[in-house]
Amino acid sequence: MAAIFLRALQRQKRRLEAKVEKENLLLMQLPELSLQILQLVQSRGKATISDIVTITNANRNTVKKHLEMLVETKRLQKNGIGKGTWYTI
Repeated sequence: MAAIFLRALQRQKRRLEAKVEKENLLLMQLPELSLQILQLVQSRGKATISDIVTITNANRNTVKKHLEMLVETKRLQKNGIGKGTWYTI
Protein backbone atom coordinates (compact mmCIF):
# COMPACT_ATOMS: atom_id res chain seq x y z
CA MET A 1 0.00 0.00 0.00
CA ALA A 2 2.80 2.41 0.88
CA ALA A 3 4.52 1.69 -2.46
CA ILE A 4 1.37 2.68 -4.38
CA PHE A 5 1.09 5.88 -2.38
CA LEU A 6 4.78 6.68 -2.97
CA ARG A 7 4.44 6.16 -6.76
CA ALA A 8 1.39 8.42 -6.81
CA LEU A 9 3.32 11.13 -4.98
CA GLN A 10 6.25 10.79 -7.38
CA ARG A 11 3.92 11.17 -10.39
CA GLN A 12 2.32 14.21 -8.80
CA LYS A 13 5.76 15.71 -8.12
CA ARG A 14 6.81 15.24 -11.76
CA ARG A 15 3.59 16.87 -13.00
CA LEU A 16 4.05 19.83 -10.66
CA GLU A 17 7.70 20.25 -11.69
CA ALA A 18 6.64 20.31 -15.36
CA LYS A 19 3.93 22.85 -14.58
CA VAL A 20 6.37 25.10 -12.69
CA GLU A 21 8.90 24.88 -15.52
CA LYS A 22 6.23 25.82 -18.06
CA GLU A 23 5.13 28.79 -15.94
CA ASN A 24 8.75 29.95 -15.57
CA LEU A 25 9.21 29.84 -19.35
CA LEU A 26 6.04 31.89 -19.83
CA LEU A 27 7.16 34.44 -17.25
CA MET A 28 10.53 34.85 -18.96
CA GLN A 29 8.68 35.90 -22.13
CA LEU A 30 6.85 38.75 -20.38
CA PRO A 31 8.02 42.35 -20.73
CA GLU A 32 9.82 43.83 -17.72
CA LEU A 33 6.88 46.12 -16.81
CA SER A 34 4.47 43.18 -16.79
CA LEU A 35 6.79 41.30 -14.43
CA GLN A 36 6.99 44.37 -12.17
CA ILE A 37 3.19 44.62 -12.14
CA LEU A 38 2.81 40.93 -11.24
CA GLN A 39 5.36 41.22 -8.43
CA LEU A 40 3.67 44.36 -7.12
CA VAL A 41 0.20 42.81 -7.09
CA GLN A 42 1.53 39.62 -5.52
CA SER A 43 3.37 41.46 -2.75
CA ARG A 44 0.45 43.79 -1.93
CA GLY A 45 -2.41 41.40 -2.55
CA LYS A 46 -4.10 43.95 -4.82
CA ALA A 47 -3.22 47.13 -6.72
CA THR A 48 -4.92 49.90 -8.66
CA ILE A 49 -3.67 51.53 -11.83
CA SER A 50 -2.67 54.59 -9.79
CA ASP A 51 -0.64 52.42 -7.40
CA ILE A 52 1.20 50.80 -10.31
CA VAL A 53 1.86 54.12 -12.09
CA THR A 54 3.20 55.69 -8.88
CA ILE A 55 5.49 52.80 -8.00
CA THR A 56 6.80 51.98 -11.50
CA ASN A 57 6.88 55.55 -12.87
CA ALA A 58 5.45 54.12 -16.09
CA ASN A 59 3.01 55.92 -18.38
CA ARG A 60 -0.64 55.37 -17.35
CA ASN A 61 -1.70 54.17 -20.82
CA THR A 62 1.26 51.78 -20.99
CA VAL A 63 0.28 50.33 -17.61
CA LYS A 64 -3.31 49.90 -18.84
CA LYS A 65 -2.13 47.95 -21.90
CA HIS A 66 0.03 45.66 -19.77
CA LEU A 67 -2.85 45.11 -17.34
CA GLU A 68 -5.21 44.25 -20.21
CA MET A 69 -2.75 41.65 -21.47
CA LEU A 70 -2.23 40.19 -17.99
CA VAL A 71 -6.00 39.91 -17.48
CA GLU A 72 -6.52 38.35 -20.95
CA THR A 73 -3.85 35.71 -20.22
CA LYS A 74 -5.46 35.10 -16.78
CA ARG A 75 -2.38 36.11 -14.82
CA LEU A 76 -4.38 38.86 -13.07
CA GLN A 77 -8.02 39.29 -12.22
CA LYS A 78 -9.79 42.61 -12.72
CA ASN A 79 -12.18 43.64 -9.92
CA GLY A 80 -14.62 46.54 -9.91
CA ILE A 81 -15.37 49.08 -12.62
CA GLY A 82 -14.19 52.55 -13.55
CA LYS A 83 -12.13 54.42 -10.99
CA GLY A 84 -12.84 51.73 -8.42
CA THR A 85 -10.98 49.03 -10.38
CA TRP A 86 -8.27 46.99 -8.69
CA TYR A 87 -6.30 43.93 -9.73
CA THR A 88 -5.51 40.71 -7.88
CA ILE A 89 -3.64 37.49 -8.65
